[in-house]
Amino acid sequence: MQPVLFEIADMPVQGPVTVKVDHSFEIKITAKQAQRQVDRWLLNDVSYMMGADKPTLMIAQAIVWQVPAYLNIPSLGRVGLVGLVQVDISTGDMGELAQLKTEIIAQAERLTANLPPFQPRQTVPAKYQAVNYPKAPEFIIDCEGQLKPRELAR
Repeated sequence: MQPVLFEIADMPVQGPVTVKVDHSFEIKITAKQAQRQVDRWLLNDVSYMMGADKPTLMIAQAIVWQVPAYLNIPSLGRVGLVGLVQVDISTGDMGELAQLKTEIIAQAERLTANLPPFQPRQTVPAKYQAVNYPKAPEFIIDCEGQLKPRELAR
């Protein structure tokens, strides 16, 4: 079951509220299909470091799947939300992608502006080092372009 978000234009700030929902529609694009479609678009057209999360059905003037897009950095994990992509439940249309891409990239740049610079490891942690294996032979390429064991090249 997917969460549903209702957009109500004339909602009072305070006091009693009555909401009556009388909508009928057919879902031709499933939540999983919408998520995969957005994931593919993010990967192929925006950045390999972005991915889609579980959509929410949004009932407003148009009925769409609202799919969150997140920035992921390998050394840090999920950094944050960079945008919401809306996928039409009938057609799979995602709207104006060029504008959406610009907004998502701008949000990603804002999120990464204050991150520390990447610091690669200088050594391999002991638990990941091979043990009880003989040292591999060292090779060099000589001035003629031939691959030779290091001890023979001297």
